[in-house]
Amino acid sequence: MIGVRAMRNDFRHGLRLALTILSLLLVSVAPSFASPSTDLFGQTPGIHDADLSPDGTRVAVIQAIDGDYVVRILSLAETGTTASPALKLGEGVKPRWIRWANNDRVLTSIWRSQELFTESSTGSRFKRSAYNSDRIAPITLTLIYTIDARTMEADALITPNGLRQYNDVVLDWLEDDPDHILMAFAGDGNDQLYPDVRRVHVAKGTDKIVHRKQNGITDWVTATDGTVIAGSGFTTMSGKNRQVIIRDPGSGDFKDIDAFPGLDLETDIVAGFSDLNRLVIRAYRDKHTLGLHIYDLTQQAFTETLFHNDQYDVGRPLFSGDGTEVVGASYIADTPVRTLLPGYGQLLSEVEGLLEGYTVDLLDRSEAGDKILVRVSSTFDPGGLYLYESGKPFSLLGQTYPGLDAQSLGMVAPVRYTAQDGTKIPAYVTLPTKVKDTAQIKDLPFIVLPHGGPYARDYKRFDWLAQMFAANGYGVLQMNFRGSVGYGAEFERAGREDWTLIQSDVRDGAQYLLDKGYADPDRMCIAGWSFGGYAALMGAANDPELYQCVIAIGALTDVKSFYADQADFAFARAQARRFFGNLLTDDELLKANSPVNRAEDITAPTLLAHGTLDSVVEHSQFVRMRRNLKGRGHVDLSYPEEDHYFSAQSNRQDLAAELIDFVEDHLGKSQLGAD
Repeated sequence: MIGVRAMRNDFRHGLRLALTILSLLLVSVAPSFASPSTDLFGQTPGIHDADLSPDGTRVAVIQAIDGDYVVRILSLAETGTTASPALKLGEGVKPRWIRWANNDRVLTSIWRSQELFTESSTGSRFKRSAYNSDRIAPITLTLIYTIDARTMEADALITPNGLRQYNDVVLDWLEDDPDHILMAFAGDGNDQLYPDVRRVHVAKGTDKIVHRKQNGITDWVTATDGTVIAGSGFTTMSGKNRQVIIRDPGSGDFKDIDAFPGLDLETDIVAGFSDLNRLVIRAYRDKHTLGLHIYDLTQQAFTETLFHNDQYDVGRPLFSGDGTEVVGASYIADTPVRTLLPGYGQLLSEVEGLLEGYTVDLLDRSEAGDKILVRVSSTFDPGGLYLYESGKPFSLLGQTYPGLDAQSLGMVAPVRYTAQDGTKIPAYVTLPTKVKDTAQIKDLPFIVLPHGGPYARDYKRFDWLAQMFAANGYGVLQMNFRGSVGYGAEFERAGREDWTLIQSDVRDGAQYLLDKGYADPDRMCIAGWSFGGYAALMGAANDPELYQCVIAIGALTDVKSFYADQADFAFARAQARRFFGNLLTDDELLKANSPVNRAEDITAPTLLAHGTLDSVVEHSQFVRMRRNLKGRGHVDLSYPEEDHYFSAQSNRQDLAAELIDFVEDHLGKSQLGAD
């Protein structure tokens, strides 16, 4: 049963009164809209990431201004907050993270989806694009900018060499050496597959190899003092044979993982300690869900369980401020949950106590521990970036979605429905804005919105797409079908091994809405992004009677060609086969589960949208699907120079408007949205 929490407006009002605005220098707050436009949902989030300087006097922040990403440094002076001039990251550049290396130097990681033109692809490990044969298929390139916090002058920390894609892999921040960080990258030459570990000067960009590359090792793990303690990769270019090596504490040599009883090739080594004897392992250890454990290399045995939850998989460990101790763990239930050892996280606990009902993400804290930087949000409030000091009011440093009125958003309720085989499927329903009590949840127009991945998951959080539909009067169902991560090995494995089971779980979610009387059977649409778009198209093909319209954004449409795209990259063939499960073992199954081959079965009006620079799902997938649908009244939106995520604000806003127009055309305009 879906319930509506009472008194939500009073709670929000009380929260807003409690928040003191320290500075509006970062945001240009638009007027509050009772009925938010699609442009407000489609805007690039105003705050992307932020970090507190070690001395606690400044905040480095990545902000979006009119769709462009900039870096600013906030000075937290006693007399008020001042901001540095905005440093624009560049045309088509998207940020990943920002971090203070020391009190004078800020590092920020950026990425772009980029096409590479070539006269000949012979010998290249990159695939020619099926969309444009004159270029290599779009790839993701990353880089770190090093920024002088006083002058705001910036330069590339390391210059990309040849076709090295990833130039921002930081292994260790070297807390005791503020002038250097440890990075993993290959040097000059054509062989970019196997990285050295290098100590890099954060201002000059000069580097020194501290651990040389090893054939077959693509990823390195360091201990808390920066010593390389483990590595992983593949013995063959196909990625079929995985290998893991571990530093022996006695000899210092690296040995294959089978030399250590209890560990195997699936072992996830997440960290090591400075004594070089102990590893932090993320493993099942005869349990249903993943936990965090200590493995002692000298005893060659597991000696301690740091954290385990019987229902949910654990995430990464939480380390102390100096990076030397594991002080907690996190996992995602209906909302993110953080567990800290006694004596740690006092300020964070204070914030969470003051903001009950909100998700509080800790971004950073000062070295003295007297200030913390947090991102605050909830399902019904996109929130923003706040500074908190014990005993003082909250300080708002920037809003995530400026101008978006929380009162116009819908409530989100967790539900569980029963799949055909009796499995309980966790899901979330976002209700239209005007739905205020349980009696109103009847015969609503609904959007069924399966997530991407597919090996990802949804949880209770602000979701701009779901909330945009809710603000326009449509209910939204988001389910964690089997294959979704976080619920243990069996739940995830079931979907990995059988994508038809995923499709069945999605259909059962739609049927649940109908059986409960929540959804109007004549006003239901299925929509999705990436794999979610694949699921939407397959749902429309398998059960055309269920849906009145279909939306597929950046969607996988042809499994066979997508496999070929992925398998063309180094080490990816075996991983791609694991990704697709049993679909690749049966030609008839493969054909029946590729939307491009089922176009004739899709009778509902369909909206396809795709970016030409999509490096995750090639634009050619869109082209094939559009061709096979043969018009038939469908809407096809191709966005030049756009990536998989529609990172360009103008394109995302255009897409947002197109989505609402399309849904209103085929489900009718709802009266349950914000006025």
